[in-house]
Amino acid sequence: MGSLSSKYQGSSQYGQIYFKTDKTAYHAGETVTGTIFLNIIAPYPGNQLFLRLKGKEVVHLVNSEVPKHGKQHEDIQYSDKKVIVKQDIPVYSWDSLLPGQFSISFSFLLPQTLPPSFYQQGMRYLAFIEYQLEVFLRPYQGSTP
Repeated sequence: MGSLSSKYQGSSQYGQIYFKTDKTAYHAGETVTGTIFLNIIAPYPGNQLFLRLKGKEVVHLVNSEVPKHGKQHEDIQYSDKKVIVKQDIPVYSWDSLLPGQFSISFSFLLPQTLPPSFYQQGMRYLAFIEYQLEVFLRPYQGSTP
């Protein structure tokens, strides 16, 4: 298990949330399917369940400049990061979320235009496209974990 960011500290007082997709990899235009598992141990001050699809593209280059007029050799770095997709997908909503164990199926269509994920690294460059899928409950108030 990974560590929780400070944004999620204190959320364990309400229980746990897990999800599993039916496949390990999906392609643009495919339907993503899976199941979300909620173990709520205290009433949660919110009533909406979401999936968040995030994708980013990162490029980092180091170019070698030819020395000019007796100057030392210089490396110049170029970095760029671009958000490809950030989409909140509503899955379920309740009148109130009381303690209990829940299993909720989900499905959504990936956009047709998404480039495939990849990772490539060389001596003077790094480039990748990666996607993440997160599940979260939206609280009534922003201060609630």
